[in-house]
Amino acid sequence: MAGLMDMISNRDTNLDKSIAETTMQCLREMRKQTSENVELVKRINSLVEASITKIKGIEVKANEQNIDQKEMEELKKELKDIRQEFFDELTLLKNQLAEESSKENAKLYKSIKGLLEEYDENQERKMRALGRINKLIVWFLVLITALLITNILGVI
Repeated sequence: MAGLMDMISNRDTNLDKSIAETTMQCLREMRKQTSENVELVKRINSLVEASITKIKGIEVKANEQNIDQKEMEELKKELKDIRQEFFDELTLLKNQLAEESSKENAKLYKSIKGLLEEYDENQERKMRALGRINKLIVWFLVLITALLITNILGVI
């Protein structure tokens, strides 16, 4: 009986180790994803800073020179191009970040869901095993009681 209980206890320990390992793996993947997200944010910040620098340069150029109408139109066109380039790159980075986050979240969700399902199945198996052991014990007690009653009646 003790051997069976030890075996059940060892299964619990193995499952707990499996849960801990899977959790640590998920945390490592989340840390990796976070560092990738930080890199994307750094790229966005550098893109914003570069755009701001270009715009300030154009403003300085416009203020320093006496610009005629044609040059002003060229500067406006250049500003529009810079703005469009900035928004295109920003949209691309934002979509990339959303896609990577979504993939990683789905992968982590599936891992944790599978782990919890495995844990539930293991718990159900344990409960069934304990139910069988309890039935065996009850039948054993009934048998012992019957033998004791038979022994007492046989002695009298």
